[in-house]
Amino acid sequence: MEMQAEGIRLQSARYERVQNLMQNVNEQALMAEHRKQSRRKAVGVDGVTKDEYDKNAEANIQDLMQRMRKFQYKPLPVKRVYIPKRNGTDRVGF
Repeated sequence: MEMQAEGIRLQSARYERVQNLMQNVNEQALMAEHRKQSRRKAVGVDGVTKDEYDKNAEANIQDLMQRMRKFQYKPLPVKRVYIPKRNGTDRVGF
C-alpha cells in the first residue's frame, strides 16, 4: 500500500512541475515564437508547412493551448534523416 501512495506523490510532483511551466506559456508567446520561425525551414513530421500553419495560425495555437492545458498534447517524434557520407556510412540528421 505504501508503494502506491509513493507513486501517487511522484506523479503529482511531476504534474506540479509541468503546471508551473504552463504559467509561462500563453497564446501570445506561442504566436511570437511561430512568427520568428524561418519560412525556409523543412516540413515537420506532420507534413505541415509554415505557410499552411499560417493560414489558420490563431485557431491552431488556441487548439494547441487547450490540449496542453488538458495534458492531451503529445508531440510527434523528431524526423530522422540519414545523410550519406563519402566513406559509405550514414550520418543521422534531425
